[in-house]
Amino acid sequence: MTTDPLAFELTTFHNDAGYDELVLVHHITFRSPMFSGVAHVGYLPGERIVGLSKFARVVEHYAGPARLQERLTRQIADLLELRLLPRGVGVVVDAAHPGPGGRPGIRTRTTAMTGSLRTDPAVRAEFFAAVDGRYASSSRRRAR
Repeated sequence: MTTDPLAFELTTFHNDAGYDELVLVHHITFRSPMFSGVAHVGYLPGERIVGLSKFARVVEHYAGPARLQERLTRQIADLLELRLLPRGVGVVVDAAHPGPGGRPGIRTRTTAMTGSLRTDPAVRAEFFAAVDGRYASSSRRRAR
């Protein structure tokens, strides 16, 4: 299995409706040879959008081969950034690493942020609140 982002098929669509609010798919479960957990993947659409089922496929694609959790997190963000050209991407991976020296119940969280999700404190806070289940729907619209 290749993990080259250009080799991964990700069908995108023009954002005809001009949707500009946070899109988040959370609690995507995965298992890799080295760890297992959940991924939370979100983006602020630009001109392209993607079907929501594709987020799980992207996570599965990169979780398959043995790799570091940090690399998995970054590769998911990089692929979405490359293919969607969004205003921002956010990826959070929460995982358990069983094995020699591993302690039950200990989890590791890694993050990768781009664009507004990296640079705008309010947008970043909204993303993490949504990931952590503290999100209240907002009617405000972001400046483009």
